[in-house]
Amino acid sequence: MYFLNIPLWVLVFFLSTNSLFGQFYPGKMMDEALKEKANAVILKDFKKVHLKSAGQYEMEVEKAITLLNKKASHLFKFQVLYKEGTEFVDQIEIQIYNQNGFLIQKIKPKEIEDYIAYDGISLITDQRIKHWQSTPSSYPITISYKYTKKSKNTLLLPTWQPIFEENVAVLESEYILHSDIPVRTKEMNLSHFPSIDAKPNHFKMVNQKAIRMEPFSPPSLHLLPYVFFSPEQYQFEGYKGQNTNWDEFGQWMYNSFLDKKEVLDPIKIKQEFATIISTDDSPRTIAKKLYKYVQENTRYVLISLDEGGLNPLSAKKVHEVKYGDCKALTFYMKSLLEVYDIPADYAILHAGSEDPIDMFKDFPNTIPGNHAILHIPLENESIWLDCTSNDNPFNHLGTFSDNRNAVLINKDKSTFIRTPRLSSDQNKMVEEIKLDLSTPDQEILVDIKQKHFGNFMDKILYLKNKSDIEYSKYLKKENFSHLNNFTLKKRNTQYEEAKRITIEKLTFSFSDYIEHGGIYQFIPISLQAFDIPFLPKIKERKYPIFFPRDYQYESTTTLTVPIGYQLLDPPNQTLKTAYGTYHIEVNQTADNQIIIQRKFIALGGTFPHDKYQEIKLFLDQALKIERGQLMIQKKP
Repeated sequence: MYFLNIPLWVLVFFLSTNSLFGQFYPGKMMDEALKEKANAVILKDFKKVHLKSAGQYEMEVEKAITLLNKKASHLFKFQVLYKEGTEFVDQIEIQIYNQNGFLIQKIKPKEIEDYIAYDGISLITDQRIKHWQSTPSSYPITISYKYTKKSKNTLLLPTWQPIFEENVAVLESEYILHSDIPVRTKEMNLSHFPSIDAKPNHFKMVNQKAIRMEPFSPPSLHLLPYVFFSPEQYQFEGYKGQNTNWDEFGQWMYNSFLDKKEVLDPIKIKQEFATIISTDDSPRTIAKKLYKYVQENTRYVLISLDEGGLNPLSAKKVHEVKYGDCKALTFYMKSLLEVYDIPADYAILHAGSEDPIDMFKDFPNTIPGNHAILHIPLENESIWLDCTSNDNPFNHLGTFSDNRNAVLINKDKSTFIRTPRLSSDQNKMVEEIKLDLSTPDQEILVDIKQKHFGNFMDKILYLKNKSDIEYSKYLKKENFSHLNNFTLKKRNTQYEEAKRITIEKLTFSFSDYIEHGGIYQFIPISLQAFDIPFLPKIKERKYPIFFPRDYQYESTTTLTVPIGYQLLDPPNQTLKTAYGTYHIEVNQTADNQIIIQRKFIALGGTFPHDKYQEIKLFLDQALKIERGQLMIQKKP
């Protein structure tokens, strides 16, 4: 018996195997188990890199991704970034296959866009993107593409990152490097994945199920597989280099990009700044005044032209145009200090507010660096300045660049140094609240005074120039959305430089705060609950628990309650663990006055995965108290 000229036994075999495997792309069969918890499956991810010389590499790329549902719709695209003039992308082929693996569409060359990679902040850039994107009409659907890329920039070769996001499985990912030049590799987390076969310059992953990231995990750089490649001889935008250690790499960076630039004229600068800088000023005072000048007279813009990825504008140019990116503004501040014979170090690091990531001590390269700041080694202290910030106080970095390894780039030596980590005493918010509930059915008036230390200053300094209307909307949305009829009446923000704190005073009104139950009244313990982490239920935790910073909250609330009421069963207790402390004490100090004192200390660090339930119990107990109520009773 034949059906469509196919022998019956062949058809039965095909149907039976399709019950266990799905073919979404020619030559690639996918086990159904691979789709478990996956929104997409990478059927093929092939990169072959040929380092032809210290000044050129060529790369062949083939990739096929099956999108299983619309949660993966963002992957239905082709996108390649390249640098105009030194990088070339060619031989692009994009094809679409249906759920049975049949070709249904070939993307025409004219449908592929090629445009400037404008990011919204770059003043000028030579970065470009080749791009095609659409919305699938049904699922599953497969997109496959291939292209070649040639580049004259070999400082960092293309990275192997087989798992690029969670909920994406990998049928096959392969990276092959051909090179006659020694290439250093930085392998990360490969041993955690039995699906990886690693050989010299040849890496392959097969049948890797989708990864689901867990909340409060370390950065993915410490969990997922990565391999970075850096030739010992290289070229970047025409600048040739050779190194095997950080000192040599730092010398190349310094000689190529920081030395022999148009310098500031010391005589003209000192004349221009004569009304700002006094001959009696200490180096610290001079640095402080110059930093204030830079903050008030320059603005941050990103410049990605030619060698702009590493090469700052000259200090003379920045002084004229009053703008620059992180490199240019840092180099400008460094050059201003040199006019007054104050040495400073140009530092590179990985910046980002959520999770601090260190530069690699064993891999001399710019990766994972993405930012430049300034280090000033004074006699009795180290000063750190982020010259892109118009708000940061002097010698305050904030969450964007605190507590991580940076590399100081100097002419003869590169030095690793850690940016400041703040203790919970240095990184805290202390508040005093006065809340009049003596007439609960009327408008309730509250006065708040908050002192912000350390990183708590960042948001306040950012918001201080907002209008009252904008600020009122922010408070209502972010802090007091649970309050009815919130109305901001007064606000005042000050920065006390000597104490390195911001002080914010607020007066606002709201209504319907107390719940009534016969002779009882119920009052929320916290007008605004502390920002205590919430850990969801996880049956079996896989990754370590990571909290990036120490911090602390302290609150004293004075409640004025109706006369004739007494406090019942105050929830006084202290929870003390290796991960932090929570304390609450409630006392009725007068006939109509109740004092609530609360304190929460969070300790940053990385904790073993098997401590998850223990940490969750502590935080859940603290959250339950924070969200609880006080009960007062009318006296007989």
